[in-house]
Amino acid sequence: MTKYEVPAWAKEVRKTMIDLDMSVKELAEGLGRDRSNVSRVLNGGLMNDTLKGDIISFIECQKRKVS
Repeated sequence: MTKYEVPAWAKEVRKTMIDLDMSVKELAEGLGRDRSNVSRVLNGGLMNDTLKGDIISFIECQKRKVS
């Protein structure tokens, strides 16, 4: 299995997901995207700037709802 460096932005997203008690599956469903692609982007195995932007926007929106 190939190890990828997890991007700093993805680490922050993961921390926020923990705070929100959100799984990758729930994130993917909220985005209307495939769970495996969301996971690969978060793990650094897939570079997709569109999906990255969607993930960040969705997480920021969820944070505002909780605050």
